[in-house]
Amino acid sequence: MAAKRGWVRYLISDPFSLLIMLHCLRLCSLAGVFLAGLLATPAAQAQAPVVTTRTPARQAVAAPSAGPVGIQFSQPISAATAGSLRVVGSQRQGRRTGAVSGGGTATLSFQPAQTFAPGEQVSVTVPATLLGTSGTAVRPEVYQFWAAAGAGPADFAGGPMVTLPASPTGVAAGDLDNDGDQDLVVLTAAQGYLLRNDGSGVFTAEPGPGSPTGQQLGGLVLADVDGDSRLDVLAVGAAFSNNLPTGTLLTWHNTGSGFSLTASLTLTGIPRTPVPADLDADGDLDALLPDPGYRTVHVLLNDGTGTFTSGTDVPLGPSVNAVAVADLDNDGDLDFAGASSDGNFVSALVNVRLNTGSATFSSALDLPANALSSNVALGDLNGDGNTDLVVSSGIRDTNVLLGTGTGTFVSAPDVRCFPFLLSCDPLCPSASWWLSGTTGCCCHMT
Repeated sequence: MAAKRGWVRYLISDPFSLLIMLHCLRLCSLAGVFLAGLLATPAAQAQAPVVTTRTPARQAVAAPSAGPVGIQFSQPISAATAGSLRVVGSQRQGRRTGAVSGGGTATLSFQPAQTFAPGEQVSVTVPATLLGTSGTAVRPEVYQFWAAAGAGPADFAGGPMVTLPASPTGVAAGDLDNDGDQDLVVLTAAQGYLLRNDGSGVFTAEPGPGSPTGQQLGGLVLADVDGDSRLDVLAVGAAFSNNLPTGTLLTWHNTGSGFSLTASLTLTGIPRTPVPADLDADGDLDALLPDPGYRTVHVLLNDGTGTFTSGTDVPLGPSVNAVAVADLDNDGDLDFAGASSDGNFVSALVNVRLNTGSATFSSALDLPANALSSNVALGDLNGDGNTDLVVSSGIRDTNVLLGTGTGTFVSAPDVRCFPFLLSCDPLCPSASWWLSGTTGCCCHMT
């Protein structure tokens, strides 16, 4: 006790030592609070629920047309937020109406009110507005599958002839009136037309989307961009001022009784056909627009009402002709591949760009392709669950690249889409010839 009193007298007589001791006591107190925080497990520190199983599987090519769509998570999902699950079709309704069940459990099931169309591509979004029962947002993701197209063989017989307006610049099929059959939208340079299907393949023409003054229409696609379960119309308008091209993304909203041009966005150059996709996993459809003139892909983000704003464009070379969207590296967001060429038989590439999860793209991978690569398609060709890639050429074989599931690809045998080359004649005497890439040489086809 005497020793303790001696220390106290010493500390009182030495203010500097007293300050050091008090500081040490304060640090010990803070350390205790920190350790208590680590031992606590509030909802804010809970681990985010993640998707563990998808039904149909990612990139499935023959999913049951009647559904359901099932998503299993690592943790139970709040019943109050289960309705945030989004299922979007490309041919019927767009955003699908239906019933979500399983709230409060780790498995959600969506039963569509209307069957998927044969061969329809369906996109499923798990947005961050979906919460676990702990209150923690799920890890967002988007995946795609295709509805079954029915049993073969794929034989086509003659049917009713459909008279189109003169010089169409675009044709797209989709159920515009939600009556269960596929209608047509046709664009000319100055006007759009709706060809309504009576259910038997007989179409009746009606006035459709009108062109803004001075715009020439092209690049047509149908997509539900405002989430009202009706397919809207997207197209590219082109105008020229002082011989400089200006492109515009035009959006006609389907009101159920007609089309209303309610949004437009001016772009550099004149892009090709828009590719709708949920690039940021927020439950609405954004868009990619390849622009060959400016060697770039425009990234446009949707605010959920069908109004688009410019995101971060992606430069591509030599000159991008088309893009396609899929999850190329199996990380839960949508990436894209582009087909580009320089137009003079010298250089052609497949451009692979991976999504960082926020609609920005990196990890550039450029693969050689046949000359004049004009289009690209994505899908699971060998049934291994990974997305493969097909690139078409105007004059050469079609390239086939098999995906590894990591965003990289390995070559597979090309597909010969043109007859076998018989001979090369520098005088080109026949009307049946194709440029071979050799100056002054024409190749005859059988």
